[in-house]
Amino acid sequence: MRLSLALLAIAPVSIAATCPASPSTPTAQAYLPDAPLPTSQSGICSNDHPLTVAASSPLSLGRSYAPTKSLSIDVAVKTTTCKALPGAKVEVWMAEPSTGLYSSLSSPDNTECRGTLHTGSSGSAVINTLIPGSYGALNGLSPFSFDMVPFGPPVVHILVTADGYDPVVTEVQVPGDGVVSDWRGPSLVLGGAEGLDLTGIKVTTDGGISGSVSVVLEPLGKEDKRKGGEVLWDKLCPSMVWGSVYGFFTEPIAVCRPEMLEFFKI
Repeated sequence: MRLSLALLAIAPVSIAATCPASPSTPTAQAYLPDAPLPTSQSGICSNDHPLTVAASSPLSLGRSYAPTKSLSIDVAVKTTTCKALPGAKVEVWMAEPSTGLYSSLSSPDNTECRGTLHTGSSGSAVINTLIPGSYGALNGLSPFSFDMVPFGPPVVHILVTADGYDPVVTEVQVPGDGVVSDWRGPSLVLGGAEGLDLTGIKVTTDGGISGSVSVVLEPLGKEDKRKGGEVLWDKLCPSMVWGSVYGFFTEPIAVCRPEMLEFFKI
């Protein structure tokens, strides 16, 4: 008996691996639900964009342009037990390279630089696109197709969802020469949160960028499971009153207040 207890005392204890859930960085004002799967070879952005509008200093009045280059992001989706999550939906949207504006929310058939992917058996989905243009103080949404200073770093927005898991909405900042600090509204109301970092960065043959990000989803609790689709609504539209500073800069108009699109026509 004493020998058995001694063996139990020294037996190795197996500790399950854990990965912290990814926080949301909701800069989702330009989100449109369920953009189609990308069908063109160029991926998420299918139209011709010979030049990309770059970020600039808050004191700069002009815009600078650079030749458009490719961008590839491998999105690895995992659970909090660090296991790959196949079948997760990865929705992607970004400002068009040549204008720094998002495709119109009032014209849902215009899905330029938007798309939906699904993770494969390895839990990964690859976003093939172009380096996005830099949007400005009007969040890249304007009825007059213009924006104004400050123009911050280019970003790719992603929303990752899977049955039984808490959604994550965030963004990936695209590294590059001359990228400036972000003084735009979303960054300010979120306290400077910058979303996901692109890791394993490589320069492609055309001078573009490839890299990867990891998104960890947390299982829903019993109470949230009962809510069904309300979980995503709560994630995207947390403001009690739409039109607050926080809501204006972070919440998707097409989801939280679609009736406003009849007025704004953006």
